[in-house]
Amino acid sequence: MDFELIDCKGIVAAETESHLAALRSDGFVRVIHLDANLVLDSARIGAGRATPDSAALGGLLRLAAATQTSIDYDLAVAELAAGAARVGDLNRKSKLRAELSGGIRAVESHHGLRKGTVVVRHIGEAEVKSYDWVRIGYYTHLLYIEQLAKQRPGKAAAVENVATYIDWANNRLKNVSGHCLQVALDVFGGASQGARLLAMNSSKPQESRAWNAAWDLVHAYAMHYETTRPLRGTMKRAFLATRDRALSYVAQRCVVAVYVRDSPAGDTTLVCYRIDQPFLSPHKSRIEGMIREMFEAQRSRIERGDVVTRKEMARMRDTLERGLDIRSRADAP
Repeated sequence: MDFELIDCKGIVAAETESHLAALRSDGFVRVIHLDANLVLDSARIGAGRATPDSAALGGLLRLAAATQTSIDYDLAVAELAAGAARVGDLNRKSKLRAELSGGIRAVESHHGLRKGTVVVRHIGEAEVKSYDWVRIGYYTHLLYIEQLAKQRPGKAAAVENVATYIDWANNRLKNVSGHCLQVALDVFGGASQGARLLAMNSSKPQESRAWNAAWDLVHAYAMHYETTRPLRGTMKRAFLATRDRALSYVAQRCVVAVYVRDSPAGDTTLVCYRIDQPFLSPHKSRIEGMIREMFEAQRSRIERGDVVTRKEMARMRDTLERGLDIRSRADAP
């Protein structure tokens, strides 16, 4: 396949008939969320700017049809519409939906599927809006991670950078992000794929790159989060279909471990982390201890109601956009 299919436990094998049979018989209500790249591919076909012989989209729709799995593109449409709105195009969302519908039906027809075979299940505007808080938090974390990595680069600072980031997230921002923690471990630990998600070697402004990376992580978060919630009392299995190798890499490294109640972001998932980066793996036990302490502190804060407000998050975001002077914990007064 020209895309990767990921669920809350990592990459999903779906190439053979035995794989498809296993998916059909798993007992879950299934939905595949499309990333922005796949949505754009479909929209181009619907607008007549591309032909419907896309191998990736054809394979995706055949997979959905063969496993009675619906697809959803609401979050990706919101991402693309938000990007367009930043440059003044306020009508992009309605145009995208029309082009998407036509593109999906054209691909169905080209690949011999009956029109309407693939069910589109919309998560809806309200649920998309509910992820705004997550995205703003991710954006703020990613700004900090890159600025810290660039101010204190290299192997010698790696463990201290992890400690500084955890201290900042818990005690200054008062917001812990599982997916951003994995990105931090990869970036500080010298894993090039983590830096690729942030496009740290790009000449684009950091705010633009962090914005795009935050949306990427929201797709991974939504896939994890939806899997933890029953749909009208029925267990649900959510997948993410993506051609973005950096997003796929991070989503596979964060797998659902436990489910907790958070505030004000609502219920959320915590995940298992990979500490296999070249700069960090020799210090794995120490870093695991830091992470345990981080989540213990988070639980204590939540119980006390000591969580970040939207106003405080916006203030930290604005400070980071201006460029923050990162200090070591040892330098603090």
